[in-house]
Amino acid sequence: MPAFGTPHLDPGNAINDRLLLFLPGTEDGGRAIDLSPRGAHGTLVNSPSRVSGNLAKAIRLNGSSQYISTSAGQSIPGGFSATARVKLDSAAAYDNSILSSILGVDQTILWNVTAYGTILQFWATTASGQATATGFPSILGRWADIGVSWAPGRATRFYVDGNYVGGGNTAGDIQTAITGWHVGRYGVPGIWYFPGDVQLIRAWARILPDKDFRALSADPWAGIARGRRRVVRASSGAAYSMTADTGSFALTGQAVALRAARKLAL
Repeated sequence: MPAFGTPHLDPGNAINDRLLLFLPGTEDGGRAIDLSPRGAHGTLVNSPSRVSGNLAKAIRLNGSSQYISTSAGQSIPGGFSATARVKLDSAAAYDNSILSSILGVDQTILWNVTAYGTILQFWATTASGQATATGFPSILGRWADIGVSWAPGRATRFYVDGNYVGGGNTAGDIQTAITGWHVGRYGVPGIWYFPGDVQLIRAWARILPDKDFRALSADPWAGIARGRRRVVRASSGAAYSMTADTGSFALTGQAVALRAARKLAL
């Protein structure tokens, strides 16, 4: 995707309804572009590096000091969902913060992965109990699409690679409009970081249905405007090397030709 510039949202795609945050993390430069209507671009704190992911570039966090910070006032009155594509580093044991809201203690959304990538956790209010999901294959050391949905009085639901993997009741409520987000860090009262690579971080002020989590795992660029199809042909026996920007194409084999479809719109 960096070869084609910054992508744009498709305003007609329902997946973008009530989108609070969308940080692809695949661009170059010293900030994380927010594609949501709020445009709350993120600051890369303590110089996280850009690395090659399996869907274009990703942002690598060191697990001890680096994170992404945004600032934008947002209200979440009755529902919340988030997704991210992550690769958890092998050093991770517990309390690896994926996403947290910036608020005072006891009013902070917190989404964690712990126990070497085998447990997902979510707090709507950190002073209250959290919901957890376990029993799924560890996401340690591999790229995984993870997701969570929550609403007051309802069970929190967790997803891995588009599949529902469990959940539970989450006490508390989001009492005040948040003032921003931290990706890869939770700061009150403790400090927890995420060690590994992150990209395609999204949050919504609504409850995503199961089908949306499946759709986002099957097509991580869902909701992005697409341009006209580009056809690339190769003669029989010729070698054709796609760029590392695999997020820009979907490939099908056709006899002696390769067709690259769904190029991201600029």
